[in-house]
Amino acid sequence: MAQELKINPWLKIWTRPRETIRAIVQSNTRHALPLLYWLYGLPLTGVFALAFLGRVPTFALVSGVVVLAFLVGWLGINVPAALFYWTGKWIKGVGTFSTVRAAVAWSTIPAIVGTFLQLILFWVFGAQMMMQGTQPEHISSTAVGFFLLASLVQYVLFFWGFVILLLALGSVQRFGVLKALLNVFLPPVVIMIGVSVILWLVSLFH
Repeated sequence: MAQELKINPWLKIWTRPRETIRAIVQSNTRHALPLLYWLYGLPLTGVFALAFLGRVPTFALVSGVVVLAFLVGWLGINVPAALFYWTGKWIKGVGTFSTVRAAVAWSTIPAIVGTFLQLILFWVFGAQMMMQGTQPEHISSTAVGFFLLASLVQYVLFFWGFVILLLALGSVQRFGVLKALLNVFLPPVVIMIGVSVILWLVSLFH
């Protein structure tokens, strides 16, 4: 029988990822999952949509971002989760797909914050620092300092999200940190090998 979730995972995941993911798994692995899909996909879709500013009507652009965000988030969470689950079995991982997906989903929270920060940076400094033709002497030192500080915070957020992923994935797979790291890096290695083999086979016919 599922247990009641007695912690706030939105806050606890930052400091106690193992404890948080265990509580989520014991309660409901799908807890807030649709919302996480949408939140994860929203800033990613928004960054892509910036390229169409001024060329597509604002209402159509915003509507497209809102609608596509869920699909982008669903892919961005489920595809890595499936790969971690699959390759994790090779190294005796015990997690199910739903528990691995929960670990991946909740580890995206720092990345969500970091990507939203990236959007804010564009809106605040886009005219000064992100558009072609800007002259360095026209950029205020305050703007440069704030931009560098915000960029540093963004990198820290992405790094901490990776740490949370390792700890959360290790918790559901019953891995230590090093084995969790192996679980994370196995999928890209397998993909690179697969692509290399395909390209080699294709080259044989040319």
